[in-house]
Amino acid sequence: MTELKKTEIRIEKEQKKLQQIKNRIRLLNQKLKHLKKKEEIRKMYIGQK
Repeated sequence: MTELKKTEIRIEKEQKKLQQIKNRIRLLNQKLKHLKKKEEIRKMYIGQK
């Protein structure tokens, strides 16, 4: 296996890791958005009392 091929394989592996990290960030951002919305609703509810 040539150095070039080894490097290409390593790059592919790193790209997969990067994609997994991006997916994780997207998921966490969705959760954060949901929690913020939930908190806003809670504040509105408390404000009405």
